[in-house]
Amino acid sequence: MTTLERRIIVVDIKIPGCKRFVAKDTFGPRNSDGIKFSLENNFEENFLDLIEEDIGPAEIILGSITRPSLSYEIMDELSPEKRIIKLAHFYEFVKIQPKGWGGLLAYIEDRRGIPWAVHARWGLLHRWWRVRAISIVHPRYAGLGPGCIILSHK
Repeated sequence: MTTLERRIIVVDIKIPGCKRFVAKDTFGPRNSDGIKFSLENNFEENFLDLIEEDIGPAEIILGSITRPSLSYEIMDELSPEKRIIKLAHFYEFVKIQPKGWGGLLAYIEDRRGIPWAVHARWGLLHRWWRVRAISIVHPRYAGLGPGCIILSHK
């Protein structure tokens, strides 16, 4: 049994690109789409000052974790050219299902080009997305369980 079930939940999700994506504006309190976020420290420290320029559209596939998994186990099952997505694409996916699924995970590079596991979970009680960034080598990162949705390039 593999960690990441390669069952395609949605065959082809086309996520639009953008000319300029400013994380501080998008994940801040003045989000123009009306989406609320609760950001953990690692996300704030490593992503809020991120600006992505000239982002093209992307085709994203979704995979589902079948058992509790460490980040490196998940990454090993995604080919290197498909595992890293842009924060702009991650946000666009959140935007198209704003009262979302139990958990989303994507590997995204911070402003220095260092990849992180970015995890977002919809909070039904508070009605916001809780977003955290966890080092891919973090020794405790085993908290993703069955049903978490993994975003990667097609």
